[in-house]
Amino acid sequence: MLPFFAASAHLRPENDFGGNVTVETGLQWPGRNGHLFRVGVQCFNGMSEQGQFFQRFEEQLASVCGTTFRGSLYWFWPRHSG
Repeated sequence: MLPFFAASAHLRPENDFGGNVTVETGLQWPGRNGHLFRVGVQCFNGMSEQGQFFQRFEEQLASVCGTTFRGSLYWFWPRHSG
C-alpha cells in the first residue's frame, strides 16, 4: 500500500485566463500484472468542464475507486454559484 497525491491546473482564455484546480489523494496498491488499484478523494474547484457551461463556477468533491487499467469511477456532488 502506497499513498498518492496529484494536482493540476488548467488556465482558459475564454475565462480571462482564470483556471481550474484539481487535487487528488488517497492510497494505491500495486497488482501482480503491473496495474494499480486506487482509492481516494478528488476535489475540483473552477469553471465548469462541460463545454456549454464554461462560464459557470463549480466546486466538486468525488470519491475515486478504480484501476489504472480500467479507468476510474467518480461520484461527485457539484455545487454551483452564480
